[in-house]
Amino acid sequence: MKVVTLTEHPHLAPAVAEWLLEEFRHALSPPYDQQVEQLLARRAPEETFVLFDDDVPVGTASLVASDLPSRPDLTPWLASVLVRPQFRGRGYSAVVSRELV
Repeated sequence: MKVVTLTEHPHLAPAVAEWLLEEFRHALSPPYDQQVEQLLARRAPEETFVLFDDDVPVGTASLVASDLPSRPDLTPWLASVLVRPQFRGRGYSAVVSRELV
């Protein structure tokens, strides 16, 4: 297993945006194109990561400066942890989370 950044692999951003919107879409979600742009615009210490098992992307997670306006002291924030449905139940979320903290 390996974890890569979208900064290093920007070609993954459209797929990650699609996964995130499928799983977490809500009334305030940005449109797809804007989601891709936001993912690619992150700069250290913010970053989005993709977990691979062999050559297959199985999940994603992000580090963001803040995700809760009422608690800006909680930073960085582990956000958008997602394992693609067909790969769930194999411990991947723990792997990607451990790699980032």
